[in-house]
Amino acid sequence: MEPITITARNFARIMEEQVEPFLAQHRSEGFVIAKDGAHIHYEAYIRPDSMGGVVISHGFTEAAEKFREVSYRFYARGYSVFAIDHRGHGRSDRAVDGYYLTHVDKFADYVDDFERFIDQVALPNNGAKPLYLYAHSMGGAIGALFLSRRPEVFARAVLTAPMIQPVTRPVPRRMGQAMGAVMCALGRGKRRVAHYPGAFNPQESFEKSCDTCRERFDYYLKKRVATPQLQNGAPTYSWARQAMGVTDTLLKPENAARIACPVLLLQADGDHVVEPEAQRRFVALLKQGELVRMENCKHEIYMSTDDVLETYYRRIFDFLEK
Repeated sequence: MEPITITARNFARIMEEQVEPFLAQHRSEGFVIAKDGAHIHYEAYIRPDSMGGVVISHGFTEAAEKFREVSYRFYARGYSVFAIDHRGHGRSDRAVDGYYLTHVDKFADYVDDFERFIDQVALPNNGAKPLYLYAHSMGGAIGALFLSRRPEVFARAVLTAPMIQPVTRPVPRRMGQAMGAVMCALGRGKRRVAHYPGAFNPQESFEKSCDTCRERFDYYLKKRVATPQLQNGAPTYSWARQAMGVTDTLLKPENAARIACPVLLLQADGDHVVEPEAQRRFVALLKQGELVRMENCKHEIYMSTDDVLETYYRRIFDFLEK
């Protein structure tokens, strides 16, 4: 195939007229059934001539659909792509009413769902070729936990701005955990964390976003306005408690030591969502870990300007293809 050049200039036109139609021709979709019966949605782009498969694990309030540009770039490079909608996100089942609230009872539910997705979709459709992980933010925490649980599955892993520890300032993390525990004990675990807005804002601010490319931000915001399943926003108290608690598990030396494959952690210099020091501590615990700090970007590095993305994807492809 002749790869489509994706740039910020005319980004919406390139995506709508070229990339999205191409992906639609090669996409298969379906659901895996979780342990509790929840339907977990996924997208797959299978190349018979692939040199391996890439599994995409998205972040908090995101969905596989937000990573269509990422999926295309991997597919055009020669990889099959498998992208999940984590429970409570995208087209997967939700445990709360509406689409705006983002909830999970236990963070381990994400990992259990992910394991089923890997075993029932990614591995059977990837043959004997190597499987790689690309995981962002919350999806990076899920991916890291899975790497520790099943170290034999992935040949290499890319964690992009992973949520090893979420930023909780001005509230200390332990205090936030305690507050979340109290709210859950009072039966309010599925309620919205109070300081978050109560509804999706169709005029979200680019300046306050996690992106540095306005064209990419505008393109996905337009999708969110048109598609209620993409309108995730505020966390519940249970989600917040679970997210703050995952740090202790990820930074246990014995858990990190079980991760066998090489790991590339890409850190954003302008990140205000996750703690950089926790990322450094995590990489230091790994047998084969490398941390690269990306300049001139925010938390969603994959939604950056073209010059940043050129370096970003070069780093990723060089790492996967060593």
